[in-house]
Amino acid sequence: VVDLILAQGRACTLLSRSERFCVVGNSAYEVPERSGVNLKFGVELWRGLFISARVGEGYRPMVNIDVSHAAFYRPQSVLNYICDVLNADRSPPRYSVDQIQSNTRLTEGELNIVGRAVKGLRVTVTHRPCAAEYRVIGIAADASRQMFALHDGRETSVADYFGETYFQLRFPRMPALQAGSKSKSAYFPVEVCNVAEKQRYDAGKLSSFQRTLVIRQCAMDAPTRLHMCTDMLRRADLENDEFLKEFGLDIAQTYIDVAGRILRAPKLEYKRGGRSAVVEPSNGTWEMRDVQFLQGGNCANFSAVVFGRPTLLDKVGEFCTIVANVCNDLGMNMGRKA
Repeated sequence: VVDLILAQGRACTLLSRSERFCVVGNSAYEVPERSGVNLKFGVELWRGLFISARVGEGYRPMVNIDVSHAAFYRPQSVLNYICDVLNADRSPPRYSVDQIQSNTRLTEGELNIVGRAVKGLRVTVTHRPCAAEYRVIGIAADASRQMFALHDGRETSVADYFGETYFQLRFPRMPALQAGSKSKSAYFPVEVCNVAEKQRYDAGKLSSFQRTLVIRQCAMDAPTRLHMCTDMLRRADLENDEFLKEFGLDIAQTYIDVAGRILRAPKLEYKRGGRSAVVEPSNGTWEMRDVQFLQGGNCANFSAVVFGRPTLLDKVGEFCTIVANVCNDLGMNMGRKA
């Protein structure tokens, strides 16, 4: 219950403060003023404040806070999003909205990539006065060829319908997004659609390239993390939180000191010249120069799987020989050839 109270000050749409945050579970992510950390593919990384009520020692109520990160869709036009998806992690980018012409049409391969990327995406439309929001369930290859039935039974294409009802499309050969349900669908040309704001991206869909970027942004030492927590706490403005005041809750702006102890790094036992040799760590590493494993393992056979170009095959044997030599030098009993 307390967690819900803690979140309402940034989640309640009746408060202007909520415009600056997107609340997901126990985390309140701050909407970037310009843009978040670019993760490519039309996705960016947002920083937020994790906050949760806990019961401490002696049944003392406490609030646990931490910095949290999450991936969100970048708010932009769907045309820009399509270009971002097709550009992937290329540098420099290959696709640009400026390159799209009236006869531009996606290839079958491009359409498959875009179709997977837009499925489940929430979009808003720009051709109507009200900013209605829809969830995409599919994609049509060409707005000028996608047909649907009007109320009077006549069939027309998406491009012709928009030309008669609203305006002529600039890019009639570009795809149309399918929204609603399969039995009762609505089609919207991509040029009238925007990616809805505050839309979280499924972390399970992140590529290895994106995960590497996320790890780099999230990795920080304790002093930096503490400073960031303090800054996010200030931005969350808990001191003026209307819901906390209404329930008589007041959160101190200081941290609780917890006694701790530093564990000594373990020593590792190797052998040098047939005798036992104990190696102590230096700056978090154990120097293995001139030592071998105390008890080396056996590896009579090993294999190498190559995913690179065929032109690299001549170097595979050399690589395997180097691996075997290094392992044997470290005291393992390893075959010389793969």
